[in-house]
Amino acid sequence: MVKPLAPTLVEDWLRCPSYGLLNMNWEPLGTWAPHKLVGKAFSLALQQALNPIERLTLTHTPTGAVIARLAPNTASPEAILEQSITDGWQDQDDWPLDTLISLAQKGLKAAIKDTIKTILDTEVVLATELDVGEPGTEPGQWSNARLDLLTERGSDLIVTDHKSALKLDTQWIPKRLIEAEADWQLLTYAWQVQERFKRPVTRLRRHLVVSSPKAKAYLHEYRLDQDFLQAWHRGAEKEWLYISSLKDLPLQELPMRVSSCYGKFGKCAFYEACHVANRDEAKMGVLYQRRVR
Repeated sequence: MVKPLAPTLVEDWLRCPSYGLLNMNWEPLGTWAPHKLVGKAFSLALQQALNPIERLTLTHTPTGAVIARLAPNTASPEAILEQSITDGWQDQDDWPLDTLISLAQKGLKAAIKDTIKTILDTEVVLATELDVGEPGTEPGQWSNARLDLLTERGSDLIVTDHKSALKLDTQWIPKRLIEAEADWQLLTYAWQVQERFKRPVTRLRRHLVVSSPKAKAYLHEYRLDQDFLQAWHRGAEKEWLYISSLKDLPLQELPMRVSSCYGKFGKCAFYEACHVANRDEAKMGVLYQRRVR
């Protein structure tokens, strides 16, 4: 059986192998935006909100899955959110730190009041930030996978992925929710949970937290058809093999999927790296910088 690859990396490489490698190692100059930072801060804060007494994680033993109780984190979700944003914030004019924290706190407050309460009232939290990939790997590595939330509701086993948006107009919310029903990341997590714990995942869910213009949180859940998951996995194995055959090649030898140069959000962030600098790293330094790990 082919080992799954990290779903976030796979999505980039399926979009375009050149983009996948560039996005792993480079970023455009002078384009700091808070969205990834806030997304991670939300994940940490929601993790604490979902386990207000103690944090639970699933571990695997030869006889099956067991729940291990770890020491409680006494910081509040609000404090965790603020500290995480403060630690990662970069000094610039577009996103003042106080404004960014205030905006994010509005979304967190809405989630705790509504969606988090619903989950805690109706489900058993089995794990948050659960590693389901290769043991010992870190985010950004090919074999790493970490899902946000695993819960039980009656006989249902539910995998949830948190998403956040500092600003999202109402007209786009249904689209962001329905996309969960064709989400490579969620399907990968479902497959890995089933393989690891020998129990079928029955439902997949997106938890979307919006901070503005109206602070509100949403849950979109759907039943996972096992026949569909098996069919997806047969194709996914071919994609993993294809990407594995490319991922160690130098940038100049990777395919350029030009159909992805323009997408739903406009021009690719690495358009100039390919079309102007010809993927020559010596020339790319004018517009791009190496990512700091």
